[in-house]
This record gives sequence, structure tokens and C-alpha cells, in this order.
Amino acid sequence: MGSCRNNQTMNKIIPTISIGIPVFNEKENIENLLYSILKQSKKNYLLEKVYVVSDGSTDGTDKIVEKIAIKFPQIQLIKDGKRNGKVERVKEIFKKNSSGIILILDGDMILGNKECWFCEISQLCF
Repeated sequence: MGSCRNNQTMNKIIPTISIGIPVFNEKENIENLLYSILKQSKKNYLLEKVYVVSDGSTDGTDKIVEKIAIKFPQIQLIKDGKRNGKVERVKEIFKKNSSGIILILDGDMILGNKECWFCEISQLCF
């Protein structure tokens, strides 16, 4: 199920990471979170996907994600207009994932440091 990419120039295996974000009405936060994810250095991993799973958001969260996803195709919005709850949305993320590592983040956080802990996790796992 997990995957890695072989970096031919350095003959090094680079782990793939996907991030899942279950959201409900995170209009005020989602843009900052997505850009903080995209600004990470990605030295020791490949960001394969960012799954944003909307749990029936009605505040414009989905439109913000759709706008950003046009520029960054690794961002994927999953929505069905229903309220199923966070646990069900996290299950959806796990079903979609094909990366070696999956991280689940809350929609109201921001990653401050460009040298984020993703790098540390990817080094520990591979």
C-alpha cells in the first residue's frame, strides 16, 4: 500500500507523504493551512496528496479549496454535501491514500516552520 520514489540522481529512496484534512466550515483557516503545508521544505519526502474532506461545509470552505487546487494539483477536495462526522471522514482519507505515510491534520491549524516535523517522520520511517 505504501510507496516511495527512487531519486535516481542521488540513488536515494524518498518516502511519499499524504496529508488528510477533515473539515467542517473552516473558511477562516483552510487557506492558511494549505499554504503552510505547501511551503514546507520537502527535503526528505515527496508530498503526494493533500486530501481535504469536507463534512458538509456550508461557509465557502469548499470554494476556497477548489480555487487553491487549480494551482496545486496535489490538493484534492472530496465532498458530498453530507454531515457524516470526523471519524467517517478520516476513514475516507485512509481509503484514498496510497502514500507510504499519511498524516491527519485538523483544519484549524497552521504549520509555522518550513522545516516541519514531516522531515523527521520520513527519516524515522525509511
